[in-house]
Amino acid sequence: MNIAFLVTRLDSPSVRYRVLQYIPCLEREGFLPEVFVIPKNHMDRLSLFRIMKDFDLVFLHRKLLSTIWWLLLRKNSRNLIYDFDDAVMFRDSAHKNPFSARKMNSFKRIIRNADIVIAGNEYLKNFAVNENCKTFVVPTPIDMNRYTGKPSAIGSDPLILGWIGSSVTLFYLENMKNVLDTIFDRFPFVRLKIIADKFFDCDRMPVIKKQWVYEEEISDLHSFDIGLMPLTHDPWSMGKCGFKLLQYMAVGVPAVCSPVGVNKEIVIDGENGFWADSELEWIDKVGELVKNHQLRIEMGIRARKTVIERYSTDVNGKKITDLFNILNNTGQRKKLFMENKYYFPLSKDKKLFLIKGKGWKESYFDKIIKPLLKDESPLNAQQIDSSPNSKCWNVYMEDSSLFIKIFSFRNIFDRLSFFKKSRSTRAWQGGMLLLKNGFSTPDLIARGDILKRFWVQKTFLITQALNKSSNIYDYINILFNGRSFETIQKKREFIITIGRLIGRLHKTGIFHGDLRPGNILINHLDNKILFHFIDNERNKYFPEGIPDRLREKNLVQINMIVTPLITFTDRLRFFKEYLNENTELKPYAKDLTRKIFLKTRKRLQKLIPEIWGKY
Repeated sequence: MNIAFLVTRLDSPSVRYRVLQYIPCLEREGFLPEVFVIPKNHMDRLSLFRIMKDFDLVFLHRKLLSTIWWLLLRKNSRNLIYDFDDAVMFRDSAHKNPFSARKMNSFKRIIRNADIVIAGNEYLKNFAVNENCKTFVVPTPIDMNRYTGKPSAIGSDPLILGWIGSSVTLFYLENMKNVLDTIFDRFPFVRLKIIADKFFDCDRMPVIKKQWVYEEEISDLHSFDIGLMPLTHDPWSMGKCGFKLLQYMAVGVPAVCSPVGVNKEIVIDGENGFWADSELEWIDKVGELVKNHQLRIEMGIRARKTVIERYSTDVNGKKITDLFNILNNTGQRKKLFMENKYYFPLSKDKKLFLIKGKGWKESYFDKIIKPLLKDESPLNAQQIDSSPNSKCWNVYMEDSSLFIKIFSFRNIFDRLSFFKKSRSTRAWQGGMLLLKNGFSTPDLIARGDILKRFWVQKTFLITQALNKSSNIYDYINILFNGRSFETIQKKREFIITIGRLIGRLHKTGIFHGDLRPGNILINHLDNKILFHFIDNERNKYFPEGIPDRLREKNLVQINMIVTPLITFTDRLRFFKEYLNENTELKPYAKDLTRKIFLKTRKRLQKLIPEIWGKY
């Protein structure tokens, strides 16, 4: 299997450890790897991307390509893996605002169209898995044959606090100058040693400056008594893969690190290292290791064991070769990823891409799919809705009823498959996101795209129909239209349940694209109320929590219930339960509630001016 590795530069630490380090292992397994540096010159880059068609697999490392270059590379790559070990979708920590729309869009475009995505840690995986379910975590590995354990006799006078890295990340350590000076004041025999390409000086702590040299790297690490890895709390730092931490631990040097991102997974506080967040914690934790020689030895042994068991090249090299074999072995690839995916050629340039869900039956193809291909209505179908955005049918089968939605194209980008996923794909994945997190949506039967080259000509979604269900608005008007004590009590319980449901949805990190009352269907099963979310096309998952703007948007949408049966007190009751699920918002409860009420009034005034004053 011929493999082309595409990298930005050969002297990058990331390339050295996530690409070049694997070459001997791959050659032993019978692969034929070749490493290419992506040229800056456009003509040279064009020539390089054209020859990618001669390789069985292309491995793109970290580089975010513009739309044109990505399309050219994707077109010429039989199989393509994208690998990243940093939060490349954000600006680095030196920027005040880490968010970049350009970087995020490039990142999503690449992730969406790669055959396999490899992330350096779980935090990074969470950003990719929404766009591509074929995302795997492979940590940056350590070659334990090279990283030999530190002889126990090394170190003691002076005692060395060590840091190794590049000038790009040196500012993390430089921000700790006050901490380092305080440590020196308490322990005058301590020195700071920096292995890098640039350096800085402290006011009181003596600094030993050593240029990084590959051949001397291990002996330099052996000279450390305690390793340091400070980070800041920001999106870029959260994506760090903790490699410098693994380097310390691999040679048996105990480390103190910031509990940020993957550091919390690598280090068990007090077991194989220490966490330190505040300046006081840094001084205390480093001081504890400085004072206790035996603790340094024992913690270093446990740290090295952690790397051998979870982060060595032997462990992670096998993961990489297994992924390569998946793409090399067509049968195995289909077994893992393609068992429910089917391509049906319709003509020379035209094909049907169909994904079959859990409830799919082969009889549906003739009764539903074939008529859709001919632009005809499905058999036994009743059209229930038609709008500029979509057309919907109920299809009555022998033993069930199905709901079919054919999406319209709102702009040219909806038609171009390489710009973003089709509307049915987004709706399918939005539903899967809910199901994976314990929420309900109508059973996903199938989705399909009719493609002509890059153009989507038709896109549709098939789900189980919920014919005996009603939306929130209708449910309230039908069941709670009375003033008896029992009716009022049931209404209150219902409002509380809705508050908990939406609170739990947001607590999970899920934003629903359109949370108006009509998009939550209700039915009863064994005297229990079941809520089903529909219209899931714009659902999004935020691992770090929903942005305030989107949270407010959802809360305004769900409050768009226009009926005298829902009182102001009912709305307050909803917010109380919502906040009980999201306790971190309670300090801002009053402001948030007022803000949502004002926004809802404004929206109702705009949409339904004759009733807004009654809200």
